Amino acid sequence: MRVRPIVRGFVQDQRKVEAVVSQSEQHLRAAIAINPTQANALYVLSQLQYLKHDAVESHNLAQRAYEADAYLTAAPDILWRLYVTSYDLESFVNAKNHCDELKRRFPQHPLAARCQLWIMTAKGIPADPAEAWRRAAGYAQSVPPQQKEYTTREAQIVVADVLGRAGLADSARRVLVRARADRSIDPRGELMGYEAFVRGQLGDKKDAVDLLQRYLTDHPEHRAGFSKVNPWWWRPLQDDPRFKNLIATG
Repeated sequence: MRVRPIVRGFVQDQRKVEAVVSQSEQHLRAAIAINPTQANALYVLSQLQYLKHDAVESHNLAQRAYEADAYLTAAPDILWRLYVTSYDLESFVNAKNHCDELKRRFPQHPLAARCQLWIMTAKGIPADPAEAWRRAAGYAQSVPPQQKEYTTREAQIVVADVLGRAGLADSARRVLVRARADRSIDPRGELMGYEAFVRGQLGDKKDAVDLLQRYLTDHPEHRAGFSKVNPWWWRPLQDDPRFKNLIATG
């Protein structure tokens, strides 16, 4: 219960976050030492490791949780964690397998629709704009009404990446502009980070770094270790001096 508000981004004070994460990790590891197959403890510890930007450990713990109890109430979230850590680590075949399993077992779950859309940004996945738009619509329809505005814009940003990979860069840029949102829709600024990723893939390095600069200035809680999350996203920017300075500052 202490971890949940932090995982959901409701706690902005980094000192409080670090204190809760440290204490909770101790308790969870003690519980797992007593019962190594305690699936829920393994899963929550996986969430904590992801917060600490350790995708490998987060993936391993999620795998142990799933093997311990594949029918746990949190099974959709565990499959999502397996998907997203594989995606972060560029293990795209595994990411797709976990996403397909999530869709097979929980076809109506929003996380199934989300991963089916985001996997289209991975290397090796065909750039099919029509299919991306179809999946984007399905994702937007899968969430509660209060999340629809944000989710629609997130989905548009993913479609923009697919458009760019399909050689439709101008269309991608128009979609990115249309997908922008203010704080009332995106209070944590996550959409700025997503747009920066797509801008980098499009070769719009200045725009990408400008977005990241604003993102990290407005939301300093994301600054520590942000380049460790989806590091392959930022590969096109690695030779940019301003991006290097952002990394050093982070």
